[in-house]
Amino acid sequence: MNPGQRISELVDWRFPQFDEEVEKVATKFASIHDDTDLEKDVTIDAIDHEVRFDFDRIVDSQEPETYAKAPYRNDDDTLTEAGRNYIRSYLNNVRDYEGLLTEMPEEEFDKLYKDYERNSRSEVTSHTRFRERMAFYNSAGADADFVRWFDAEVWSAEDAVALSLGKDPRVVNSEALGAVSSSSPFLKAFNDRLDLLRRAIKAQTLPADIPPAQFVGWARSKKWEIPAQLSDIPLASVVKVIDGHGREKQQRKSAETRVENTLLAILAALLAIKYNWDLSDAARSRPAGLPKITDKLMNDLRAEAEAQGLELVTNNSLRGWLERAIAESGASALARLPEARTPAARAGRTAEPTARTESD
Repeated sequence: MNPGQRISELVDWRFPQFDEEVEKVATKFASIHDDTDLEKDVTIDAIDHEVRFDFDRIVDSQEPETYAKAPYRNDDDTLTEAGRNYIRSYLNNVRDYEGLLTEMPEEEFDKLYKDYERNSRSEVTSHTRFRERMAFYNSAGADADFVRWFDAEVWSAEDAVALSLGKDPRVVNSEALGAVSSSSPFLKAFNDRLDLLRRAIKAQTLPADIPPAQFVGWARSKKWEIPAQLSDIPLASVVKVIDGHGREKQQRKSAETRVENTLLAILAALLAIKYNWDLSDAARSRPAGLPKITDKLMNDLRAEAEAQGLELVTNNSLRGWLERAIAESGASALARLPEARTPAARAGRTAEPTARTESD
């Protein structure tokens, strides 16, 4: 490894957020404004306008308290004086450290680098974790809005991979990850998944424009770890794929709808048996109406599931499925499950529905 590469390693180690893009932009505007020492506000403003510094992530890993906290931006998102000084100090410290390493006597530099190598196994692991924690894809702004993406009829391969990692595809994608260090575990996970998914598309296991539910089913078949929100995606969300696949779409949606209706009927039957509920069509016309899904009921079900080592979906999704099961699986649906009738139905009598309130 040549001296330049070793210097880059040491600089990267100490200033993990100083990547190639920042260096390129800073060099460009320092040259444009003839401002090598970055003394002019116009230079700092131009650099920030292009790279948009996140002040929570600009740190010196060896001296994390170097930069004092202060309001760094005005209400219109322009830099305050404290913000300009923060950036100026950070960039100048990077430049000074590079200069120090460049001018360091060879024997001293070799000793510094050998110390770095000797402790690299544990320290690099810690350093990698530090970089990952500070990376843009781990900021709150990179988190996926699953409700919005569930409304999309199809996802691209990159959309699907980003969402499978809990990230917003508009923020986290191959282009945005281009400047990320190749040692990043997240980058490796993203690229590995994207490669597998593209191979599945090439093999025509999946279409190029992937219906969300179809992707989730495929991801599960590959034993991918995916966010809980993706696991809650309704089976019926398979919609239009691409022109020319109408028959395939209709067959797939019809099959999944039948499966979903059967599962809802089974769920309704189990609820009726467990709570001695009357879910007959006649019960729906009574003043008391159908049983209510209460917080207490959901908490009881969740406790029983956890006791069996099972993990249920989120409360909102759980309530939605239970309410659908009750609303859609009346006597006509339960009739398809002769062994799953309520105790009242099997006894040939009509039971009054047990109306539950939120205070139960």
